[in-house]
Amino acid sequence: MLRVLRRVSIPGGSNLLRLATETSWPQAIRPLPLSLRYQSSLAQKSRFHNIAPESAVSAEHPSNYRLPLANAASIGINPAVTMASTPVPATNGSLAKFPDDPLTKVPDRTLDETLALLRDLEASFPKSLGEDKWYLLALSTLTYGDDATPLAHLYTYLTSQPAYATPAARQALIRRIREALVKLVSIMGVCKPLAAIWKIAEVEKEEDKDYSCSREGWQAGGESLERGMTWLGQVYRRNIDPINERFNAHKDFAWISYNITYGLYLSDHTILDLIDTEIVVLSGILIQNQIEPSIFHLRGARRVGISMADVETMHVLCEKVARFCRVRMDKTPRVAAIEHEV
Repeated sequence: MLRVLRRVSIPGGSNLLRLATETSWPQAIRPLPLSLRYQSSLAQKSRFHNIAPESAVSAEHPSNYRLPLANAASIGINPAVTMASTPVPATNGSLAKFPDDPLTKVPDRTLDETLALLRDLEASFPKSLGEDKWYLLALSTLTYGDDATPLAHLYTYLTSQPAYATPAARQALIRRIREALVKLVSIMGVCKPLAAIWKIAEVEKEEDKDYSCSREGWQAGGESLERGMTWLGQVYRRNIDPINERFNAHKDFAWISYNITYGLYLSDHTILDLIDTEIVVLSGILIQNQIEPSIFHLRGARRVGISMADVETMHVLCEKVARFCRVRMDKTPRVAAIEHEV
């Protein structure tokens, strides 16, 4: 293909994109539209459905993780729901459609579409985890999208409910929202959580604002490092040694992981407890379609006490948000595939 491309005449650099998107590509080498390539990828992956995990499965070989649906019913998972949870591009309707060209402008989601998603997430989130946790999954996944407006809709949707009828209740709510976004800085980087909190701030009332700072006076090392290592050990357990070995030649990342990711962000449970934190972390990783970090925190969610069925339900809800945000989420393993490692 490269030899053929060299023979294509390019009058100027500005025409390079046009070559990739218009009909000037020779038919034999014209790239497949993104949606067709995506469907092809899903078709290749589908042959693994209903196959149990291979015997030698580990975080070092994440491609071995398969979706074992044969025994799904025994753990309270509906196989039909799980099979349908893969974000296949729609052939009609707009909700699940992926643009053929990633540079194509697509309309932002409407208020009605956003409210329909939020009501679905609220109704479907596992009630066993508590009534005030569903929005943490919504927040953590919607933040990854390229439009922060749905986060403002999430805030106004929540503050319209009786539970948040007073300024004090709304201040407590924004502390939880802000803490989730602070934790997401360690999962996604600063830009998206910052865009989210700024968009939410646009619809906050003055009487509802909270001016506290949860990390004021924080210092690296000492107590925060010890707390971070304790939480790290609870999430990773026996799987931590192979990860530490991978840090040997990259010690900056070890220092950041221990002191900042866990010491500063994830082990602070003064506002969000350990279950809250793992909902935020797992959801924020799944929506990014990351294989190994998903494996780590699917195990972590189980290890902090979230049931297997509830983890799978959360996974399905993250996929609904992936459709809404038009992002891929086709690589992440299922909790059933890692259960034997918990």
